[in-house]
Amino acid sequence: MIVPVHLKVLRVVAGANPEPIFDGTVETQSHPVHGFSEKRFHGNYRRMIAVIALEPGLYRLQVHTIKEGLEFAGTPSHVNIEWHSNTGPLGK
Repeated sequence: MIVPVHLKVLRVVAGANPEPIFDGTVETQSHPVHGFSEKRFHGNYRRMIAVIALEPGLYRLQVHTIKEGLEFAGTPSHVNIEWHSNTGPLGK
């Protein structure tokens, strides 16, 4: 199932308007990951939305689905942000 997700990442700069880093729609169908919880025996599904290289700083993140779907009614969801400290900027 394709789940279009709108993602906006803004860098917060003191005394200035937030700087847009990423603002777009991502179709998450091609990045599903799934598994089962050890404490609860129900399935869960995860999707990678985007990989974005960020400079150190303060950011605001907005994420929402583009379309409403009854299949998601009553389903809790959250956004997980991972940071890899042992990596360098892309292209350098």
